[in-house]
Amino acid sequence: MTGNQDRTARAEARLEQVYDQLDPMLDKAMTALDANPLKPGDALGVQRYVRGVELVARSARMVATLLAPRRGPARVEPTEDDMNHDDRDESPEALDRLRAELESRLDGLRATIEAKRLEGWTVVRTTAPGAGEHAGAA
Repeated sequence: MTGNQDRTARAEARLEQVYDQLDPMLDKAMTALDANPLKPGDALGVQRYVRGVELVARSARMVATLLAPRRGPARVEPTEDDMNHDDRDESPEALDRLRAELESRLDGLRATIEAKRLEGWTVVRTTAPGAGEHAGAA
């Protein structure tokens, strides 16, 4: 158990270091957005500004997701009785943490798709195998 506790303590310390670096970066990004005034009729400038706001919001959500376990209740080692049941933590805090993690992952996927589209890639939707006829089936 001591080895696990040591690893957990190191992971929490590392997370704290990462947060200490990311937090000022988010502040700089928001300051940079504020420093770029929007001009009437500059559609491209508005698009860049909105994209910047979206990226900062995603980054802030990701940082919040990283910090969520730290803010949650203290972890208690499960007892043997706890291990015999399939109880799930459905507290509002746990659901909020899961929802934030899901949103962060979805934002990452959306950003990847958008980046690929900007590179010229296209998205092709296909049916899953077994959901329809196969293209090669006669």
